[in-house]
Amino acid sequence: MDKKHLRAVGLLIAIPFALSSSFAFAADTSSNTQDFGEATTPSTTARTIPIKQNTTWVEVKDGEVVNFAVNGQTFGWHFDGINTLSEIDLNKIAPAGALDHQVKVYINRRGDTDGA
Repeated sequence: MDKKHLRAVGLLIAIPFALSSSFAFAADTSSNTQDFGEATTPSTTARTIPIKQNTTWVEVKDGEVVNFAVNGQTFGWHFDGINTLSEIDLNKIAPAGALDHQVKVYINRRGDTDGA
């Protein structure tokens, strides 16, 4: 093979590895819960979202402080993180053992709301 063909083969091999490592980096940053905000003490001025057995998702606004009421306990979260992703598993930010099923939190970063 001449140099031109070797260079093309090298690029074909290198591109998938470069793409897979950039996807891995993006996945690693999304697992850091601090990127989505921080835990707060439950507040009477915050909106409380009840999490029931049939709850599979909830929507919050970027910058909002929310109380989650789950199985008789309440915990708060301030969604003020730097992450630009728009969803997180509630299980990642809930106190250990609070949830017994998966619930997605969709973060509305545009500022509009559908009434949720």
